[in-house]
Amino acid sequence: MIGNIGSYVDEDRREVGYWLGREYWGRGHATAALALFLTEARERPLFAHVAAHNRGGARVLAKCGFVLLASAEDGAADEVLLRLGGRISISDAVSSSEKSG
Repeated sequence: MIGNIGSYVDEDRREVGYWLGREYWGRGHATAALALFLTEARERPLFAHVAAHNRGGARVLAKCGFVLLASAEDGAADEVLLRLGGRISISDAVSSSEKSG
């Protein structure tokens, strides 16, 4: 096994998360796995968090259609929130900014 991918509900939002062993980075495996997963997991909107410094992870999400919703400084870690599908509402933006504030 080279990694894993899954979806879960967190704070009333459906989220997706994945992990890939470092030796497999940069080969397109994460993008291919996420794209395939998204054909099976049809619920939208779908959210994902990624560390702000993780450009590769953010690039994988962007290639699969996720768009930046918000960024937050959460104590020791900066992260960004991305969203796939649905309309971006004011309540989503407010909710995301409240988490960071």
